[in-house]
Amino acid sequence: MPLPDNFSEFEHLQDLVRLEHNKAVKAYFKNQEDDDISTPKASLKHACLIKDEDTAAMTQMRLWLFEITIGHAQSLQTPIYGIPVQELQRESKFRPQIVRIQVAGY
Repeated sequence: MPLPDNFSEFEHLQDLVRLEHNKAVKAYFKNQEDDDISTPKASLKHACLIKDEDTAAMTQMRLWLFEITIGHAQSLQTPIYGIPVQELQRESKFRPQIVRIQVAGY
């Protein structure tokens, strides 16, 4: 199907971004009411939801607020597991190592 004559690339992209982003925001803030700013969490939800009349800059700010500032993007990073250095050093006894170096001519 060809694109309609009045097709807007920006509106199409913004609609798709808004649809997917707002789903994630509503799932993250599932216990908060819509259109409410009476509590800090409800206010954050309202600020993160992309509105139809938003400009590209406002859309980016709302995405940034949710993904980076609030920390939703942390779920994308695999947790880093390692050996705690302090715990390992408490269990070890350090002993000096003597190494014999042979120098030519001696």
